[in-house]
Amino acid sequence: MNLHEYQAKAVLRDYGIPTPRGVVVSGADQCAAAAAELGGSVWVAKAQIHAGGRGKAGGVKLVRSSDELAAVAGQLLGSRLTTYQNAPDGQPVSQLLIEETLPIARELYLSITVDRAAERIGFVASAALLLLFAVLGPDMPPREIVGKVAVQAVPAAMGAVLARKQFSAEGHENRQERAKRQSYASELFLMTAGALFIAFNVAPTEEMILIAYQMTPWHSLALAIASVVALHLLVFRLGFAGQEVGHGSGSGLRTFLHFTLAGYGVALLVSLYILWTFSRTDGGVNPELAAAVIVLGFPASIGAALARLLV
Repeated sequence: MNLHEYQAKAVLRDYGIPTPRGVVVSGADQCAAAAAELGGSVWVAKAQIHAGGRGKAGGVKLVRSSDELAAVAGQLLGSRLTTYQNAPDGQPVSQLLIEETLPIARELYLSITVDRAAERIGFVASAALLLLFAVLGPDMPPREIVGKVAVQAVPAAMGAVLARKQFSAEGHENRQERAKRQSYASELFLMTAGALFIAFNVAPTEEMILIAYQMTPWHSLALAIASVVALHLLVFRLGFAGQEVGHGSGSGLRTFLHFTLAGYGVALLVSLYILWTFSRTDGGVNPELAAAVIVLGFPASIGAALARLLV
């Protein structure tokens, strides 16, 4: 079942969950009436298509007048919006959701993925990571802690590919032969690609900067260590298919230095590049930027590790 955003929010309202007020329009001439109905002076125009990534593709616009709203509607309606999920053909935009803007007191995210093999929905609780990110603290009341524990799902695509890899029939000898053919540069390239894949989907959000702002130097150090440990365990120690017990480069220490630390260095460089791409480095080098690089480096290092497992 595919639902547009305005349809999903109608379902939420039917169950008593408040959502921002919105009006669906299918023509630019309806925008003035929609703005008058919602009131205020600032609105959000959202293209209604069955694909994620609308904001980065230009399908979500903040407008500050009814004339600007009509102009944006004229541009979007009848066009094809191409995102990373529906490329290269894109999807036609026939409706816009015009919503009121509201002050944001707190942002909480709930992510659900469908496990089609088990016919169930899956969740992953990340309270431990929230403690590491300094989002939770010992002085918070239990109700606030419960409210801040983000319930997130393992990304469906990455999880599906990883599961297929784990249950594949590829033998140990075939994996060893493939490992011998891979050069050091090719393995670093794979880790770079994985880090880019994950980090590019995380960097555009405001949470990276907010988390980095809240972290102390001790939190940053702990997160950097956790990133290195997670990368090393995923690639060499936890027994996933596609892993090596060690590496042909020599001892365990040599493996750690040449691949684990090098992979984390790649993740940090990718994180810095992506933050620069999204204009997060305009203030120059400062402690906040360093913390942001370390925060983004955590998912980037996971992406680097998964790339070596999956490819």
